[in-house]
Amino acid sequence: MATFFLDTSALVKQYVDEQGSQWIRSMIIEDEEAVILISRVAEVEVSSAFARRVREGTISSEEREEAESAFCDDCVNRYHVINFSEEVVGLAKNLVIHYPLRAYDAIQLASAIGAHASFAKRGLPPLTFVSADNRPIAVALQEDLLCDNPNQHP
Repeated sequence: MATFFLDTSALVKQYVDEQGSQWIRSMIIEDEEAVILISRVAEVEVSSAFARRVREGTISSEEREEAESAFCDDCVNRYHVINFSEEVVGLAKNLVIHYPLRAYDAIQLASAIGAHASFAKRGLPPLTFVSADNRPIAVALQEDLLCDNPNQHP
């Protein structure tokens, strides 16, 4: 059973057509055994991404509503949401001190690092951090996470 942590840049591809969307959809939809982890802050970032696409005219308001509804349903029924805990805050603060990360990227990466450590303590296979953003991937690799970029799977 594969476990993936999807940051917002990867997660949005499930709901909006763009490079890498087919790979994300096949990974999430077709592999019902896959465990998908996301950060609680992704809920805000994904909504923001949908709203930005409406403002840019790349999706309609109706498409935004459908995507938002599907995402909310997946948050309840499909994804394992990692909450914004003191441990995550501490890890994120440490990450922004040592790496050039935006705050939300640090929070998501800290969530993935914490989950990875928890899996290792329990003898579980490592998770794969999935992002379409090279900066968090570079940091994740330095923090010994397995990584994948959906943009490399057209």
